[in-house]
Amino acid sequence: MSTMSIQENDNERQVDKDTLQLLNLKIDNNLDEYIILIIGIDYDHHLSENLSRIINEQSIKWFNDIETSLSFIHSVQNINIFIIISGKLGRDYAQKCLIDKKIVGLYVYCMNEDKHRIWTKGINKIRCTVSDATKLFIQIHRDIKELSGRWPINEKSFEKATTSTSEWYNLFLLLICYRSESIKESYMEMFNECRAYYQNNPSMIKQIDQFQQTYKSNNAIHEYTRDTFLYRIVNHALRTRNIKIIRKFSPFIRDLHSQLHNYHQKYYKFKKDYIRAVYRGQHLSVDQIEYLRLVSKSNNPFITMTTVSSASLDPDVALNFAYSVDGRISCLFEIIIPDRYNVGQEYLSDDEQVFANIASLSVMPDEQEVLFSLTTRYYVKHVGYPINQSNCTWVPIVLKLISITETGRHYNYFDMIKWIENEKDPQIYADILHMIQINVEDEIKFQSTNWQNWWNNLKRHSGQGLLDKQPLHLIFYDCFTEDIKWSRKAIQLHKDILHSTPSIQLNSSSFSELFRIFKIWQQRPTIQIAIYEDYLKQFCIIDTEEVIKCLCLAGDAYKRITDNKCALECYQKVLNMNVDDKYRMNNKIQKQINTLQKSPNTIRTTNNTERRLVKNNSNQEYLELYETQQDLWLLYPVIKSKVGDKISIEARLKQLFNYIQLRESWYDMVESKICLRLPYENTTDLSVNDYRYNFLSAVHTHISSKNSIMDATNNNSLSLWRYTKYMYEWMLCKELERFLQYFQKRSKYICCFILPQLERIIKKLHVIITICTIYITIKVGQHYVNVNNIQFLNKTNPEMRHPIYIDLRNSDLLTDLTLFEDKNLPTEETTNTIPDHMRLISRAFIEFMEGLS
Repeated sequence: MSTMSIQENDNERQVDKDTLQLLNLKIDNNLDEYIILIIGIDYDHHLSENLSRIINEQSIKWFNDIETSLSFIHSVQNINIFIIISGKLGRDYAQKCLIDKKIVGLYVYCMNEDKHRIWTKGINKIRCTVSDATKLFIQIHRDIKELSGRWPINEKSFEKATTSTSEWYNLFLLLICYRSESIKESYMEMFNECRAYYQNNPSMIKQIDQFQQTYKSNNAIHEYTRDTFLYRIVNHALRTRNIKIIRKFSPFIRDLHSQLHNYHQKYYKFKKDYIRAVYRGQHLSVDQIEYLRLVSKSNNPFITMTTVSSASLDPDVALNFAYSVDGRISCLFEIIIPDRYNVGQEYLSDDEQVFANIASLSVMPDEQEVLFSLTTRYYVKHVGYPINQSNCTWVPIVLKLISITETGRHYNYFDMIKWIENEKDPQIYADILHMIQINVEDEIKFQSTNWQNWWNNLKRHSGQGLLDKQPLHLIFYDCFTEDIKWSRKAIQLHKDILHSTPSIQLNSSSFSELFRIFKIWQQRPTIQIAIYEDYLKQFCIIDTEEVIKCLCLAGDAYKRITDNKCALECYQKVLNMNVDDKYRMNNKIQKQINTLQKSPNTIRTTNNTERRLVKNNSNQEYLELYETQQDLWLLYPVIKSKVGDKISIEARLKQLFNYIQLRESWYDMVESKICLRLPYENTTDLSVNDYRYNFLSAVHTHISSKNSIMDATNNNSLSLWRYTKYMYEWMLCKELERFLQYFQKRSKYICCFILPQLERIIKKLHVIITICTIYITIKVGQHYVNVNNIQFLNKTNPEMRHPIYIDLRNSDLLTDLTLFEDKNLPTEETTNTIPDHMRLISRAFIEFMEGLS
């Protein structure tokens, strides 16, 4: 019996050759962004031999004890870790291992599956508990392949939008995407890298050779969608931010972006089939969802996607990609594209977002794919909670495409793009790319280089018209004020220019004339240093007031580029020459020397544009509400004045009015245009009748259509989701309306401003709730109503109950309103309603509200 058990176990631990061939990851992935740790398992020749057949041996590490393995885990950076662990060590130390975010998955490899499944149940990162090696390898293969998805959600695939780290990397990508047409780059490095990548795969080498002979730049999108070696390597490099690989593949990346840009322009030229929303289905880990939720709750809820990302016009296609996977949560991204992106090319004056419908170019046209180019920015509007529907469970995540100015920053990348596109000198372009590449690769620079100062210097140089007078790489070098390396390059370039400048050469022996020119450039320390080192320094040996001033100014210039050694030399020379202090400068110079000689204190540098990630509030009730419904955090402090400082009732009512306007604006700009299929119109406000008129048109389109229209309008899963959230908002508004009606005779602001606006949004909600009900109950092209599809809301649901039934009648707002007596109330009782046909735009809104009051 014992012999049979051992034999069965030995069979379980072997994997047949055909399975190993199917699971071979060496063919697809040699860039090794992951490692596999085997902990607490006695050396198993079957496991070792079979694992090395599908994964490179350098990516496999064996450990006998937990302490050594944990020490190794803490020592490595920027890599994903998969752990195969014994049942005993897993039971004792799994939770300790999984604390580290680098751990992607843990696999319990044991003799007794039933015994160990008891403690592994419910631990998200434990991917499987098995004794069968084949099952183990299949799960590991699946999880590693998942890392190469088109849109991985992690901190490398997108950056928080205000970090200096992201700015240098974004600039690097822009330099690649907008390289001038006149600068030609060879594809040879790219194809050689492909061959090195697949060096052990002769058939793939043959494909690469053939592809090199036939590739054309105007076919980049088609090649990218084929999911071949080119797509895999480029996507892998962008996802892992492998700068060297990105640099080698920059010709193709530029081709891809350029073709996307061309189709992006055609989209506006023909002005039809406006893209209001696109969808992406994906399964994410709990950690990934929580990371996005954390971003959405921050004071800076913006992300910049640093990969080429794809979505679909058809939600069903997107949901198909969000299939259920063990240990992962199905998510559906709704990406809102505001109407400002439908107005034509003039918007590009302050934005460089590039996307296009590539269905006509794609290998898979039925996917209705929309491709977004690099450095696309999004506002993380909402990260929801699991929605349980009959056919699936998924988490809704809403992103909105935004411009860089909407993130609160003022970096005009469009100017940068124009400079790059106009640069015709390949050497200057290569020098700039090299400079940015070094700054991206040097993690220390991310902490010490002040991006804001660099950018401000660049803006100042641009404002002075220097970009038309000096080489672009010189301008870029000159903007560094904390890095001697780049300042020195600027100084050398200035010297080269000075050597061919007639006014300098003609006066090269005149100290007074050179000193006059030297003083003109006090705002450009690198030019001053170039003049000083090559021309003035030779004169600074005689004790005259002009020489002393020259040395002082030279020392100041060196200090400004943090060349403290040369600054000290100049200052010390002043003291040595001006011993009797006849020019009364020595005290000032000595202070400068003392400052430079002090050892700098080691301080933790932070970028002043980075903000606190999570709102700090000790009120637990507030936090629970904020967690339940993010949009309502604007409303809750108005009702509960204990949150934050006590504010006047008038100010709180104005905040309440602003909240209602904000919500209505979102419905006018986004929700109504998707649900009602509104034609494009450049307006910021819609009337109630606009909703009603387009409701009839939408119903007619839905019922009379013979074929399903591939968009979000009548997708059943999305319609159910929208119906629920619209009903939720309607219930909140009605509760608020009932509460405030009691006080309308006490406050002119409630009577004339808040209640009319609240009534208006309730009417609009009636319309879009009704259209969603039609989409839910009537299939496209049919007249049959299936009432069984109507979804009734459960008021006891915790996600619904708490925000809707805020105890308004037992709140601070109630107390304040009860005591409040508005002296400006009109003497005659009037009924205030915004006419259903009226659009409240700019001056019309002000005049109407003034009329009510």
